[in-house]
Amino acid sequence: MVDLGRGAGSAMAVPPTERVGAGEFDEPWRPGPVALADTQLFSAITSGVSSGSARLDSIALPSGPTLLCDAEGRVLRVNAALLRMVGRDPRQRGAADGIVDRGLSQLLVGPDSDARLARPDGAWIPVKVVRWALPPGVGESGDASGAAAHASGLRAIMLVDASELPSSSTSQRFGRAAQRYSDLVSIAPVGVGVFDHEGRLVDANPALCALLGISLERLRGVSAADLTADPDASGSPGSPPSELSWLRSVPPGARHGYRVPQRAIRRADGTSVWCELAITVSIGDDGRPFWLVVFTDMTERRRAADVLRIAGTHDELTRLPNRCSVAARIGQLLAGPDRHKLAVLCCDLADFKRVNTALGHAAGDQVLITLAARLLRELPAGCSPARLAGDEFVVVCADVDAVGGLPRLAETVSALLRAPVRVGEQQVRVSSVIGAATTRDLPSDVLGSGGGAGGSPRAAEDLLRLAQAAMYEAKSGPAGELGVVTADTASGADRQLRLEDELRQAIAANQLVLHYQPVVGSDGAVRSAEALIRWPHPDRGMLFPGAFIPVAERGNLMRELDRWVLRTAAKEAAGWPAHCRRPVGVAVNLAGLLPGDRDFLPTVRSALADSGLPRDRLVLELVETSLVSLPEETLAAMSDLARYGVRFAVDDFGTGYSSLSRIKELPAQIVKVDRTFVREISTDPADFAVARAVVQMAAAMGRYCVAEGVETAEQFHALRALGVDAYQGWLFAKALEPTALRAVLAGPPYPVPAGQPGPVPDALATQAVRADPDVRA
Repeated sequence: MVDLGRGAGSAMAVPPTERVGAGEFDEPWRPGPVALADTQLFSAITSGVSSGSARLDSIALPSGPTLLCDAEGRVLRVNAALLRMVGRDPRQRGAADGIVDRGLSQLLVGPDSDARLARPDGAWIPVKVVRWALPPGVGESGDASGAAAHASGLRAIMLVDASELPSSSTSQRFGRAAQRYSDLVSIAPVGVGVFDHEGRLVDANPALCALLGISLERLRGVSAADLTADPDASGSPGSPPSELSWLRSVPPGARHGYRVPQRAIRRADGTSVWCELAITVSIGDDGRPFWLVVFTDMTERRRAADVLRIAGTHDELTRLPNRCSVAARIGQLLAGPDRHKLAVLCCDLADFKRVNTALGHAAGDQVLITLAARLLRELPAGCSPARLAGDEFVVVCADVDAVGGLPRLAETVSALLRAPVRVGEQQVRVSSVIGAATTRDLPSDVLGSGGGAGGSPRAAEDLLRLAQAAMYEAKSGPAGELGVVTADTASGADRQLRLEDELRQAIAANQLVLHYQPVVGSDGAVRSAEALIRWPHPDRGMLFPGAFIPVAERGNLMRELDRWVLRTAAKEAAGWPAHCRRPVGVAVNLAGLLPGDRDFLPTVRSALADSGLPRDRLVLELVETSLVSLPEETLAAMSDLARYGVRFAVDDFGTGYSSLSRIKELPAQIVKVDRTFVREISTDPADFAVARAVVQMAAAMGRYCVAEGVETAEQFHALRALGVDAYQGWLFAKALEPTALRAVLAGPPYPVPAGQPGPVPDALATQAVRADPDVRA
């Protein structure tokens, strides 16, 4: 019997025949009534023993199977009858190896009245146990073998073979029930293990042995901590079982059983296997708890989970459930009988941007991955984490009372998120803002009164948004304070829900409109027009994007909004006339429908085919921050559309994290200078320097350069002197209704401001690059 990675305990120096006492009890032993065994055993042990003068090897043992143990339960000596009971020949040298020097808990399992003795071949022998403490001082004098170290608290243990005792009908029934249980466990296709109160495995079925690639004899006595492949999940060395992440102190009984969704378990060959653990606690006849654990190999399930993640139910970075998946989980709990115990916590990493800025996005991703794994591993039973987006996590608790209430759960989650995370050679700490909502915060008409349906189909999303609203409220309050749903929060969330529902209906009913802002060349000719969405709300009047885009973002409507804008803009632009004998393109800004999405290419191609718009007249604008660290498949999708004829524009350039080398890799033909660098280009040296760098970079790479937010003649002249190709802003036109744009396209070019650029704002700057505007027109 060898622990994983450990050798067997060494035998004592005394020869085996002397330890066993060969020749003392050669006659075969027959069990008698247990009631008589007590007196017989005590008499046999104490007869001829003078207190303080007997050595271990001179202590007389009874003829029945007997062990001699020290106070710590280590076997010091056995007799010949016990060796014969376990199937060994006492006359052979080394017959007691593997028994002497072993812990008693590794040989005996169960209460004394109904115990089992482990044979070396893995079989079990039903026994009844009788114990006696030897008189103080026995085994002390002159014991050169070192037995004196164990003299204090010596105990003799006699075993009675229960299979040979007379059986009553009751014991027979119990025996048959035990046999049925043993047969069932032995043929179960999943691994089953029994762990004692110290967290050591004392029994396992063949399936668990096969799963771990180790025999039962070597598996007995291995601790749960040693079986755990992840050192961070098993507690510190010597941790009591209650501190192990998957052996938790819970009330006994199957109804208190819990599951660990996934845990890496170490196999004998050093590899690990991911298992789902189903665990319950029971109490033995001796009053001590023990754990029953079912190990289910989830290798195939993890593969299936990867497929589901790819299909859009899990976050790609952290592998946690995403918003869609967590909403489904909340819906399941709302449909259950304990829905009144449900709580949802939304968590925002308050200073996460500092990590990205100081250490880079790779370090930020590592922080998110580590925090996600920590939440998944260390949240209380019944709580499951998910990632909404960016640095927002959500925790769904099926029974908030079982974890000590909402404040206690929030403290636990906050502690897990603010614990340090190692990134490279340094530790990073982040704080969090937490908002919480329970089913009590839902309106009764949304939740419903029936238990089967879980109320309205929108109840799960409503509860999630209430928790988010509480989180937003917490951001404006004192640091570290839990945000809860108040009347104002609920009212604001209710307005958000109503507006979101109205927006969803407006998209479906085609009730939105597009206005277009012209992009004008240096000669005043319109080159393209950017589609800008408006919502003519029946009660609130014309709404601009700032009033409803946040609603669309929180309601997961951005993809639908982008699809509507793309289809509508392509259809309307297909009928635009040329301006100054040049065809006019249409630019669509995408925020929800991105090149990495599976339906990106089909959606764009379908919009072009349905509208009849020539491919080279469609410009897809993507903000710079969405183009950072694009995977290969995303770049391939953009390149495919570029070969198809569609043009891409990098919007708001200079405000994100892109490097020049990154822009060089992108199949983008247009670079747009952000308005923040245009506003004071004629007076601020920094803005002038940034704008000049962007324009020169675009020219060097053969990109077409457009300046946004051009409102004054001074800005126009400074930008034209730098070499900008086209201009967008109020200097030429605000956003126009479709009919007004058509009138512009049917008329003459826009008047270009006369004059020359003023002096360069930075006196030390080199002379600005000037180009003939007619050449670039």
